[in-house]
Amino acid sequence: MMIEKNDQLIDIYDIWYQSFFQHVPLKKISIIFIIISTIGLLFFFYKKYQDKKKVVDCADKAFQELYALRKMHIVTKVDSKNCYFRLSLILKQYLVARYDSSFAHLTDKEIITHAQLYLDQTMVEQLKKILTIMMLIKFEHEVAWNEKLHEDIELIENFIQQTTAYSLNQGT
Repeated sequence: MMIEKNDQLIDIYDIWYQSFFQHVPLKKISIIFIIISTIGLLFFFYKKYQDKKKVVDCADKAFQELYALRKMHIVTKVDSKNCYFRLSLILKQYLVARYDSSFAHLTDKEIITHAQLYLDQTMVEQLKKILTIMMLIKFEHEVAWNEKLHEDIELIENFIQQTTAYSLNQGT
C-alpha cells in the first residue's frame, strides 16, 4: 500500500520540550523564594527603622552631661554664663525626667516651690542653695572660674545621688 500525498505522516523535525522556566515545580519554588525574600526584607527594614526607645536612667544621663561640662574651660565671663546656663538646663532635665513633672518651663525660684511637692525639706534646701549659686552667676555680674564650676558640679552630683537610688558602683 502506498502512501498517498494526503495521507503522509508528519515528519518530526524537532523535539518539543518545556523550557527550564516553564516547569511547574520551578515556578512554585520561585514564587515561594520571592515571598520569603520579600518577608525577610520587610522584617529587616522594620527592625532597622523601628523606633527603638532605649531606657536610659535620668541620673546616668545627667552624670554624663556633667562629666562633659566638667571638661569645659572657663576663659571669659561669657563662658562662665554659658556653663551655668548649661548646668541649670542639666538640672532641670534631670528633675523633669526623675519626677515626671514640668520643671522645664519654670524659673529657678518657681522650681524651688514646685520641688516641695516631691522632695523633703533638706533636699529642697540643697536645691535652693544650688539654684541660688547658679542665679548669681547667670544673671549677676559674678564670674565663676573652673574651680568654682567643679565645686558646683559636685554639689549637683551629690544632689542627684541623694534623690535617686543610683550608685556610682553600678557604672555608666
